[in-house]
Parts: sequence; structure tokens; C-alpha cells
Amino acid sequence: MSSGCTCGPQPCLDLTAAYLQYHKIHQSDTSSEDELTSCHEQIRQACRSHGCFHISINLSKEDEIDSPIKCLAKPMEEVENEIESLFSPSFLDNTDADLNGGLVTARIKDLPSLMTKPFGVVEVCVKDLPNVVPSPFVENATFRGRTAESGDEQQSKPEPKLSWEFRRCLSARTELKEDESNHDPPSTQPSELHPHLDSSHAENDAWDYLPNWTKALHSVASVVIHSIGISQHVVLNETNCGCLRKIVSNKKNYTNLSTEKCNVDLLRCFRYDAISAEEIDQLGSSSHTDWGSLTVVWQDDKGGLQTYCHACEKWTDAAAPERKSASNTIINLFVHVGDFLSLATHGEGMAHLPIWPSPRHRVICPTKQPNKSESSQCRRSLVYFAYPPPNISLAAAQKVVEPLICAESCESTVMFQDYSLLHDQSQQQADQLIGGSSTNFETYEKMRRRPFGEVIQEKWEQVQRN
Repeated sequence: MSSGCTCGPQPCLDLTAAYLQYHKIHQSDTSSEDELTSCHEQIRQACRSHGCFHISINLSKEDEIDSPIKCLAKPMEEVENEIESLFSPSFLDNTDADLNGGLVTARIKDLPSLMTKPFGVVEVCVKDLPNVVPSPFVENATFRGRTAESGDEQQSKPEPKLSWEFRRCLSARTELKEDESNHDPPSTQPSELHPHLDSSHAENDAWDYLPNWTKALHSVASVVIHSIGISQHVVLNETNCGCLRKIVSNKKNYTNLSTEKCNVDLLRCFRYDAISAEEIDQLGSSSHTDWGSLTVVWQDDKGGLQTYCHACEKWTDAAAPERKSASNTIINLFVHVGDFLSLATHGEGMAHLPIWPSPRHRVICPTKQPNKSESSQCRRSLVYFAYPPPNISLAAAQKVVEPLICAESCESTVMFQDYSLLHDQSQQQADQLIGGSSTNFETYEKMRRRPFGEVIQEKWEQVQRN
């Protein structure tokens, strides 16, 4: 392996002991301090060498009962079926979602059904619904269809995938008239408007899947950051959102009343098409790095996730988990460092490059096979993007992270032009591999003292999220 090489195979780590210890889950055989220390060091080494790694978590039936990740401790087929249910025509029938493209937010068609079938963004002011208590899901789910997520409007094309988005923010969202946009938000407390979902009341309800998966994958991000030794409140938001938001009908007059407790963490639920051999050059997700702190991925056995080695200038596959017996419930995930955490390892005044890479990656759609159903061939994945608190700046994070990693040797070949965070993604084509630019370091210098929430808001605008 050459200096700075990040080619596969990526490191494989057993996170079981660290996960059980962090979440204070019952263990019949308590892990030793040496075992935990070794696990923590392996995570740091993987962040340093590749910026990404596979993890496995093996819970006993007794451990699963109290675990935030129990919704994934099941055979792969069960998770695939749950994901598939969110894209079934009968499920989407209850929304205004369009299967064939366009940025479509799920709408509520029948307000009386709100308590039993929450279908997307509430489009009326919450204060006008005194007897209705929407669930967090009502606020936070958006069906993205096949909308391309990079490139400008002239270059964007429908992508060979469908996706749902679930925002971890539990804020109260209200739509006000434009002339009310400067008024104070309703006095009702967010916790009264949006109590946590009780997943026990409807275990098989498809609308519970997204918040449950979000909680599960966030619990893994928490363990990883704790294991690295970085203060979690610097690079993760561990507090449920306590803000109120106003949304006015005029999109140009948008007011976001965030507090330091607000978060922008995001779960994406993907269903990638199987495509013909003639279309094999069409990517399911184009080449990019992720903007935030950590990304945690659950994927099926179809493969397709690839990472790029800058030193060797080639793509390598990230191995997909094997499809095992129904009795095997080991949870297999893939974790990688995001731009924020990577750039946090480049402290102020440090002459070298960021020590931990933010892996450039992409997704190749599976190849369509004859005589097989579409649903059996598509690729399904859950991708959780963990961000830092929106009020923290990169410069503030660097002051905390630098003392922890300053002694680590640096063999990184990742340059500032390799970060999607430092590019205007509204100006590049979806299949473009980011090249060099003299302005990337200048962009980094300008944004590193800004609240990261502002930076992310601008990035969302670049990839046409509005």
C-alpha cells in the first residue's frame, strides 16, 4: 500500500462491546477495559487510514430488548421489506408523491386521519388545530422521487433511484401568511406539539420505520464519536431539537427560528433501480463527499458503494454484507468521516493537510438480470447523515479536535479541492469528479468561522433542496 492509499478492503471492526458499554445495555459477560481500549484505537486508526470502515454489532436476544438499534437486529429480508413498503404504490397513494420525478413533499389529504395516518408536512398553522397533536413524522418526512441532487437545472436529470428523507429535527413547523411572518411563534411548547413516537403501539406501521431507523443509526454515530474521544457536543447534536420554526408561503421570506439545540441530522431511505447493461455508466449516486461529521450506512447485499483512492487514482468496492440465515441478526453497517470532521483535523496554524480523509464515494446501480422481478433486483439502503450543532463553527471544533490528533502522523493525499463542502455544487455536472481550483482554500478560510448551520443551508440551496 502506497503512502496515503485508501484502497480497499476497508477496515472491519466489531463495535459490539463499545456499543453495549456506551448505551449501558445489559451484558452477561462484561467487556474488559483492554477490549474497549483496543476497539477505540481501531476506530481512530480506521479514521486515520481510510476515513471509513465496516462495523458489526452482535446483540443477544436479551440485549436487543433495551437497544436503540433493535429495529435493525433482524434478517436482511425483513429490513428490505420494510424499506420496500415505503415505495409501494398503495403507500404513496395517500400522498401527492409522484413516482416518476420531481421534488415532492408528502401532503396530508385528510386532516381527520392525522392521528392515525400522518402523511407529511402540515400545511396549516398548528395554532388553528388545538385538538390535534401531530407526530414528529408529520413534520419531517419528504418524498424526493427521482430528483437529481447536484448540478444546475439545465444539467439535472431524474436519477435511477427513489428516496424518502426524514429530518431528525423535532421542531414545530407552522405555515403562516406572509403578513404574519414577523410575529412571534405560537406559545405552545414543542414537546407538547410533538411528543416522541411510541413505536410499541404499532410495530408494523410503516410510518414508524423512518424515526426508528434514525434513532438506531444515530446511536451508532454516538458510539463512534465517543470512542474517538472527541466531545460529542462539538461534532454531534445529542439534544433533541427545542426550536420553533415559521414557514411562510413566500419562499423568499423564510424565517428559521433555530436555537443552539436545533439539529439538521438527516436520514435518507433509498431504493436504487436495477438498470440494463447498456445503462451501466449511469450512476445511482454521483461522486461526492458528505458535508457533515459522520455518515452511517445500512445496505443490502447488492453492493455498488465505492470509495475513491486519491493516491492510486482508482475506485474500489466497499464490500456489501452477506445474505445469511434468518437466525443470523448481526447488524452490519458502513461508517465514514464527513467533511466537517475531516477538516476539523486541520487545526489553525497546522501546516499539513487534514489528517483524517473524508472519502469520496459513489453508488453504482445493480445490473438488471433477465427473468427476475424488479423488486428482487433493486438496491436498498439507509443512510444517516450526522451533523454538528448548527451554531458551532469549524474553527471552534478544530480547537477541540487538534490536541487529540496533533501527534498522529499524516500520510493524507486529500487536498482542499477534494471536498464537496468547498465547492459550489450548483455549478458542476452530476457526473463530474471534482478537480482542482485555486479558490477551495479561500472558501475554507471564509467558512471556517461561520456557524455550520448557515453553511449547510447554503449547500442545500446548491443541490436544489428548496
